[in-house]
Amino acid sequence: MRTLQITLFIIGNVLFLGQLGRDLHHIAWGVETSVFDEFSPERTKVRNESSSSVLLEEYRKAWVESEKLKADAQPQKDDPFSSGGDSGTYVSSTTRSKNPALFKKLDELHSELAERQNKSRELRDTWAYSVYGILLILTGFGLYHRGRRWVGVALAISGFTVVEYWASPPIGFGGAQAEFTALLWSKTALTVIALILLYVSARAFNGQRIFES
Repeated sequence: MRTLQITLFIIGNVLFLGQLGRDLHHIAWGVETSVFDEFSPERTKVRNESSSSVLLEEYRKAWVESEKLKADAQPQKDDPFSSGGDSGTYVSSTTRSKNPALFKKLDELHSELAERQNKSRELRDTWAYSVYGILLILTGFGLYHRGRRWVGVALAISGFTVVEYWASPPIGFGGAQAEFTALLWSKTALTVIALILLYVSARAFNGQRIFES
C-alpha cells in the first residue's frame, strides 16, 4: 500500500505541477492575437465587443437582412432563365458573392457567439465536475480513517482523476476572450486546490509526510 501511495503522490505532482506551470505561462503571457488579425477587421471588431447581447442583436439584424437577400434572389417558377438543380445552393452562393461584407460579418458574429457560449458551458462544467471530484477525495479521506483503506484510496484516486481532467488548461484561443480568461483562472485555482489536497492526502493516508521519508 505504501509503495502505491508514494507512486501516486509522485505522479500527482508531475501532473499538477506541469499543469500549473502551463497555466501561469498563459496568465503571464496573456491572450496572443494572430498576425493576420489586421487583415480581418470585422473579426477584431467582433472580438473586442464585451457585450454578448450587443453581438446577438447585430447578428439578428444581419441574419434578417441576409434572409431577405436570399428571398429576393430566389428565381420565380415562371422565370425562363431559371435552371434545374439545387437552386437553393445556387442562390445562396450567388447572394454571398454579391454581398461579401454582410456575410463575412454574419460568419464572424456566429463564430464569436458560439465560442462564448461554448466557453461559458465549459466554465460551468469545470466547476461542477471539479466540486464532485473534491467531494470524492474528501469522502476517500474519511473512509480511509474509518478502516476502509482500499475503498478510501480508490475514491480519492477517482476524485483526483476527475479534478485533473477538468483542471487541464484550455487549448488554444479562438475568441471569447473574457470567457477564456475566466476559464484559465478557474483551472489555475483548481490546480492549486488539487496540489494542496495532494499534500494533505500524503499526511492523511500515511500519518506522516511522504516528503520527509
